[in-house]
Amino acid sequence: MTNKTACLISGGGAWGAFGGGTLARLNKDFDMVVGVSTGSLLAPMTALKEWEILKRGYTTVTNASVFDKCWYKPLPVTKQGKLSKFAIIMTLIMGQKTIGTSDALRKTIDTFFPEGCFNELRRQGKEILVGTQNYAQIPSKVHYFSSLEQDYEEFKDWMWCSACFPFFTTLVKKSWKDPEGKFHVGNWCDGGISDLIGIDQLMKKGIKDVTIVLHRTKVQEKYEGNIIDNLMENVTTSINAMRYDIEFEYFYERIHRLNKQGAKVTVYWLPRKLSKNSMVFKEEEMTAWWQEGYDTADDPDRIEVFEPQKW
Repeated sequence: MTNKTACLISGGGAWGAFGGGTLARLNKDFDMVVGVSTGSLLAPMTALKEWEILKRGYTTVTNASVFDKCWYKPLPVTKQGKLSKFAIIMTLIMGQKTIGTSDALRKTIDTFFPEGCFNELRRQGKEILVGTQNYAQIPSKVHYFSSLEQDYEEFKDWMWCSACFPFFTTLVKKSWKDPEGKFHVGNWCDGGISDLIGIDQLMKKGIKDVTIVLHRTKVQEKYEGNIIDNLMENVTTSINAMRYDIEFEYFYERIHRLNKQGAKVTVYWLPRKLSKNSMVFKEEEMTAWWQEGYDTADDPDRIEVFEPQKW
């Protein structure tokens, strides 16, 4: 195949509903889809163009579809997007690693990514890569796992690992093989913490057409643009501050490298920050975001195009 296409999808929690709507409107054929965090959940059905399954997944989930709940483990985030005080207290008392756990999310993946779809990806020769961060490794590193190299259950585990947001969901303990084939035990979470979209996975792949869906807004400097009202917002703002250089300077530099390799890159941004907390999952809200993402897919204010360089 001489003109391969690829799609890169960033993290963004519930905001993935907006990106899903945009992808459905584009309805493009991709040979490879790379996802981190919520992007890993969007990736398989994007490659198959199974928009109804994807839409159902992103418009019917709730906090209970992601976080586990029992008498000693309440949902870590309230409907208003604030951290649950009781969840924090119980985490400290019980000496747990995270405020919440997310076995529920693993079961949700089972529901919306059936084995038949995984087999169809294999049949069509499409590759899905999902990125997840290994906290057990020094230095901590993002690893990408391919749907062409994992079996069905293993690949769903890696999707789950990729979508587990630090502090709030499960820190997954799972073995893996290094490039030399040796087994190690890792502690895995959200790949989007240190790798926005896995753009390096496209280098040397011969990709000529790249679509990037970012659940971020274009950078606009504002001296008083972020008001922190609670601990949850403090945590997410701190994470965003630490990865600013990763998300933008590194991001554009890698795009220019792809351009030099003859690839056209089209980036789709969010038109605005959709909510204060992307870790709150509300059916009505996400349904509206899906529709807006669909309706505004051709909005030039959302699109940035980088043409290949001609020599």
